[in-house]
Amino acid sequence: MNALDIVRGVLVNLLFLLGFVTLCALLREGAERRRRAVSVWRTGLLFGAMAVVTMLVPSISTVDLIFDTRAAVIGTAGLIGGPLTALISLPLPILYRIGIGGFGVIPGLCELVLPGLLGAACHVVLARRGAALTLPRILAASVGVGAIPHLLIFVFIVTFAPQHAADIETGNLLIIVGGTVVAMALLSALIVLEKNHSLAMSNLADAERRMLHSQKMAAIGQFARRVAHDIVNTLTVVNGNAEFAKQMSPENATVQALMDEIIAETGRMSNRSCDLLAFAQPESGNALTLDSGRLVAGIRPMLVSALGSDVDVVVEADPDAGRVKVDPARIEQALIHLAVNGAEAMSKRGQLTLRAARADLSEQERQRLEAGTLPRDRHAGDFALITVTDTGCGMTSDELSHIFEPFYSTKTARSNAGLGLATVYNIVKLHNGHIDVQSQPGHGTTFLIYLPACPPTDPHPPISS
Repeated sequence: MNALDIVRGVLVNLLFLLGFVTLCALLREGAERRRRAVSVWRTGLLFGAMAVVTMLVPSISTVDLIFDTRAAVIGTAGLIGGPLTALISLPLPILYRIGIGGFGVIPGLCELVLPGLLGAACHVVLARRGAALTLPRILAASVGVGAIPHLLIFVFIVTFAPQHAADIETGNLLIIVGGTVVAMALLSALIVLEKNHSLAMSNLADAERRMLHSQKMAAIGQFARRVAHDIVNTLTVVNGNAEFAKQMSPENATVQALMDEIIAETGRMSNRSCDLLAFAQPESGNALTLDSGRLVAGIRPMLVSALGSDVDVVVEADPDAGRVKVDPARIEQALIHLAVNGAEAMSKRGQLTLRAARADLSEQERQRLEAGTLPRDRHAGDFALITVTDTGCGMTSDELSHIFEPFYSTKTARSNAGLGLATVYNIVKLHNGHIDVQSQPGHGTTFLIYLPACPPTDPHPPISS
């Protein structure tokens, strides 16, 4: 066996593996730009095509040994993508191997099917345990997927074709097993690292967006407070002069009518200015410690009455959702507004789901949500999660970036645009919580409200004023 040929074959297959990882990254990046998930069919077929390519260009090809990385590719398909991806990846290489023919058809098919089954089994076990696919777990899975199938194939050959088993050298068997382990570990690790890098960059961009939005909302609040005070003061002067003019001309009907119109309009503007002032300077109200599940369930009758019979209001409350210290009136105001917005997005026909559960936040998710929040305002404990989900038209990424801005609206008629979602944002921030939104055009919208959960030892977390 020529060592140079072996090195050349290994390098060629390594380049193919790197190119495959690059192709996966490009597909994922394109899907993220379109805000769509990568199709499992596309992923499975991609792995299957890669397995065929490795069979066409084996790493080692000599008189007594032919080795390629098909088992590593199909095993990675099962480990990374799961059972369905592994199943979809198998037909292409299976058909190709059957087309080659020869005595090695059955062992060759086993070298495809068994790694896919074992890789998928590892994926299912890790998913049920909620364990992340770390590098040590990848190595352990690669050892199992690389060793077990080939040992079973060797036992099969010894049992049913002992004359061929005598021709198999121990060194060749070790090369096949070791090569499969190394190739699968390398391919799986590269894909996982690329996926983690993509996720980290996405979280970083989202955290930066949230930080900028928090700063923008703070600046808007300060500006709104000054403007609201000036408007209220000016309207007070105008309203007072109008009342004085009425008293000065009691016999002039025209003057009376004009002054009444001025007083009515200044009153309307004064109410809008008070709303703006309430947005800029929200008050904490009466904070009570409540079970978040009961809080959500208690609002259902009001929503059923307000949204109409064509909107199916579904409430799901986990028993361990957690207790929160909130102003019930404020939180109900926020939930009602989100529900009404959801009903309008569904043209008042569809399903609206309110759910209360304990939030399971990773450290990266917590950092993303806390972006732009001062350290003294951050909650160190657990969060209760309240979600409001509709089956409406959804929103684009551009619309999502402006959704909490005052007077912004996704509706065609913007005459009713106001402070609704901006007020919801401020109510959540008032309770030291976080609000997030997930949406895709045509796939509905979910608002996620994270509220600090009361720890068992201290049922009274602070609420900012």
